[in-house]
Amino acid sequence: MNVLLYVFDALRADHVSCYGYERETTPNLDAIAEEGIVFEQCISPSTYTRPVAVSLLTGLSPLVHGTRHIDDGYNPPVPALPEHFYAAGYETIGIGSMPNMRGEWGFNRGFDVYKDMFEDE
Repeated sequence: MNVLLYVFDALRADHVSCYGYERETTPNLDAIAEEGIVFEQCISPSTYTRPVAVSLLTGLSPLVHGTRHIDDGYNPPVPALPEHFYAAGYETIGIGSMPNMRGEWGFNRGFDVYKDMFEDE
């Protein structure tokens, strides 16, 4: 079994076809949704990318994991999702495409391989 967690930053559900948007804006995402699970009632724990990403990887709220502000690092008090997968024998690969999730800030934690794909300005 493979597990893929693909996170979009600032994608509005009301502009995604599989969530009811009348225009075909996301055909590839819609094809994946047809074969997977579509969550229809989700609540973001923060408005900033970094605290939300830590919550996704730990299952904890920002008040618990400590990454609450835009400049806070990533050092959760519990093992994160990639660490659990690694412990279960999975190969873990992380790819960050935005500066808010830099490997050097700790987002590489638990991954066998972590690659930052963005370019510094």
